[in-house]
Amino acid sequence: MGSQLSESLCDYVHLDALLYFTLKGFYPCIISFIHSFIHSQTVISAIIMFLAVIIAYLCIVVKSEATDSCQARISSFAQCTATVMTDGCEDSILNLKDTKFVNCDSVRFFWSYPLHNLTINIVSSFTVEKKPSILYLENHEVRAGVNNIFRIYKNQETDVTTSDDTLVQDSDADYLYILKFVGPQKLQRYGVNINWEVHQQ
Repeated sequence: MGSQLSESLCDYVHLDALLYFTLKGFYPCIISFIHSFIHSQTVISAIIMFLAVIIAYLCIVVKSEATDSCQARISSFAQCTATVMTDGCEDSILNLKDTKFVNCDSVRFFWSYPLHNLTINIVSSFTVEKKPSILYLENHEVRAGVNNIFRIYKNQETDVTTSDDTLVQDSDADYLYILKFVGPQKLQRYGVNINWEVHQQ
């Protein structure tokens, strides 16, 4: 009985089985359990296999949720003004390319329920024209609800956090600004204003 139980468990944790559960979801796990129960010589071995299925599935789900990034949502109610919603995602991304905000040299965003990380790819009319520009971020508003600000270029992050009332940044070689706003891990504020202006150099 011991050898049969070991063989059953080894068969269960086979890589192909885990991949199958990952791709197909939890429902096939139930089918597998029923199949194992019918062909198992003991109820105990079937129960152990079923518990192993649940543990493996939960581990896969937790890992997936921890690494996935999300697209932030925006709700615009006025020209060059919008509410940004990240829904508590660990790493949210907001790319302004191909949006109406490309034509805005002055933008006013309200990050609703700021949590975790929000990365904004700031694209302006100067980006389209391939002209160097300067960004002026109203930092006195941002630092009320954001812990740190990082500048991202070629996957490298540079801490540009400052206590100054205005954060000034030059456009990068692609005429862009990619800023990562690091918020708190636990909700502390209803929202925070992220306002900036872009001027040609």
